[in-house]
Amino acid sequence: MNRACIVFSLCLLACLDLASPAFAAAKFEAIALPNSAKSNAALFRIEVATGSVVSLWGNGSSQFFPSADKAPLPPGEYHLYSIVNPQADGTVYWSIYRMEAGSGRVWNLVGGGDQPFSWVEATSMAAPPPAK
Repeated sequence: MNRACIVFSLCLLACLDLASPAFAAAKFEAIALPNSAKSNAALFRIEVATGSVVSLWGNGSSQFFPSADKAPLPPGEYHLYSIVNPQADGTVYWSIYRMEAGSGRVWNLVGGGDQPFSWVEATSMAAPPPAK
């Protein structure tokens, strides 16, 4: 490689500040559930560092509803995943999961309707939870 290419490469690397906000992880992420003839649209927002999740239901809504955890979550990098299954009759079945990227721990969101949302941690079939 000639000197001009090396100098250009070093200058390019110096210009790329990998700690800049453009390369930082997002503070929040969100997933959306579609509306239908039988259900309202919803948005679920997660705070990536804490795993805290709130939801916003219906068009024009302005009130977030928190979801509950049975115990405080350790700091980490949390993300939301959804499965959405709309039906021909307008019903929309859905599931939302939260995963901590470093440990691989996964929680399923339960509740809804007349019950508050809460998180239930998935357990491994290979290592069942200890008896209480």
